[in-house]
Amino acid sequence: MRLLCFAFLLGLLIFALASSVVAKNNGSISLRQTDNHHVARLNSNQPYVAGCCVASEGLMKYETVNAVAVEVSFPSTDPSSFSVGDWLGAGIFVQAQDTRFLHVDYGFYMMLVLDSSGNGFVDIGLHQTREGDMPLLMPSEELVYVRTWQVSGLDPATPVNLTMEWSENKRVSYALEFDGQRTEFASIRISGFPNCENMIPGFYSGNVIVGQFPMSRYVNYFQFGIISSSQIVEDGWNVLLREPRLLKLGNWSIVDRAWSVQGDRSHIDQDWGWGGEPYIGVDAQYQMNSPQRLNQVLFFHGDRTLSTGTILWEPADTDANGLTDSTSYEIQNDRVLFSGYSLSGYVVLGLIVISVNVTYWVFRKKHGLERLSDKKA
Repeated sequence: MRLLCFAFLLGLLIFALASSVVAKNNGSISLRQTDNHHVARLNSNQPYVAGCCVASEGLMKYETVNAVAVEVSFPSTDPSSFSVGDWLGAGIFVQAQDTRFLHVDYGFYMMLVLDSSGNGFVDIGLHQTREGDMPLLMPSEELVYVRTWQVSGLDPATPVNLTMEWSENKRVSYALEFDGQRTEFASIRISGFPNCENMIPGFYSGNVIVGQFPMSRYVNYFQFGIISSSQIVEDGWNVLLREPRLLKLGNWSIVDRAWSVQGDRSHIDQDWGWGGEPYIGVDAQYQMNSPQRLNQVLFFHGDRTLSTGTILWEPADTDANGLTDSTSYEIQNDRVLFSGYSLSGYVVLGLIVISVNVTYWVFRKKHGLERLSDKKA
């Protein structure tokens, strides 16, 4: 009799546990930490394309912020179209800096990832970079930390907000939110890692031109986009990123001006950039070509490649063509405009002009091409 009662109670317990698991999967997501990492690398062969926050059209305005966020989803995406082993990540890519060493910077990333098996993941990581100073100092970088969680109970088409935020004691907290539910799943004390104790506790946003003419590069501190293990050349996938946001002095604000950037122009400092390769064959829909798509960009595989410097959206007070100053658009597209260069650029240009004039004068003297007024004299 006791055995029958025990069996009955055990059956009720198993049924209750099974019911609770079903309810959890239907009502929320679950995260399980795993070593199956998907690393967003720097200066690699990984394809990358993103939007970037543009603080001013001259690309010379930046600031520090307390947090960054973006909404990510994979609408109408069939992961079986990926090659076996491929993965596609979408999210936040942002820079931080060091208080002690000017040549030391940091690259944070947070991605929602979908692999070829249809599994979902959240990946976070931090790179420390060191700029080169030729010929004595070669550029270098290292992955400070990487963490991965497998996500269960989440439809890839469901919009998910990804957030990275600085908190007390130089900690960075990571959270995701969907359907009004917020899950804080990691808080990492950055100063506890070797050689990271001098990091400024804040993310950078905006843009700056670094390096001397003619090797200048355009740094875009806060980027939001996609990266994958290799070029996914098949159709059948879409990635939507909406309302990239910044938190400063307790107030969130949506990025109101965004341009595109490819992996070969995705610099976070003078030497290092996200991915490293342009994402060939990836196009986008955005506000300037789809007016109803406010503050969002939809990436997809298509017949053309989105070029660096494409204006995705602009503030509401711009003109009908979306431009207030066309020179900024040309600068981002790497056309040679001298307004963005330092005084040394003008010095080099002046020396070139002088050299051409001297060469021309020597040529005239050698061949007896004196001025007509000299002959008359």
